[in-house]
Amino acid sequence: MKKYKPLLIALGAFAVLIVLFMLPSFLNSGTGTNTGPWAAAGISCINGDLQLSQHFHPNLKIFVDGKEELVPANIGLTPLCAAEVHTHPYGPDDPQGTLHIETPFAEKKFKLAQFFVVWGKTIERPGFAVSMTVDGKPNTDLGALILADKQQIVLKYIK
Repeated sequence: MKKYKPLLIALGAFAVLIVLFMLPSFLNSGTGTNTGPWAAAGISCINGDLQLSQHFHPNLKIFVDGKEELVPANIGLTPLCAAEVHTHPYGPDDPQGTLHIETPFAEKKFKLAQFFVVWGKTIERPGFAVSMTVDGKPNTDLGALILADKQQIVLKYIK
C-alpha cells in the first residue's frame, strides 16, 4: 500500500482539479445555457427563497411555414435558480413549455426579446420573414413587446 500512496495522492489531486474546472460550467448550466447573457439582458436568477411580487403567464406560439414549433419546457432553469422569464412543462412528461414570469420586483417589466435571450435564440431567423399578432391583432413590436398575463402571442415565420 505504501508503494501506491504517491499514485493515489496524485490521482486525488487530479480529480480535485477536474472538479474545480468543471464546477463553474455546472453551476451556470441549465438547458445548456450560460446565465451571463441573462444578466446582460436584465434578467436575474431567482430561487425558492424569494418572495415573488409578480407571477404571470403569457402564451407564446411559434409557427414556421405554417407548422407549429413547440416552445420547449425548462428554458431558463438551472440546478440553482430560475431566470425571471422561463418555461415549465404544461403537464407531466410534456415537452412543451408554458411561459412564466416570476420576480420579486413589483414594477419590473419584461420584453419578449429577454425571453429569447434566456432561450439562447433571436427572434429574427435568417431566410425568414417574421410577423406577430398579440391577442389576435397585428403587432410590430417584436422584441420590444412588454409581456403581460394571459397575453396570446403568435410569431409566424415564412420563407
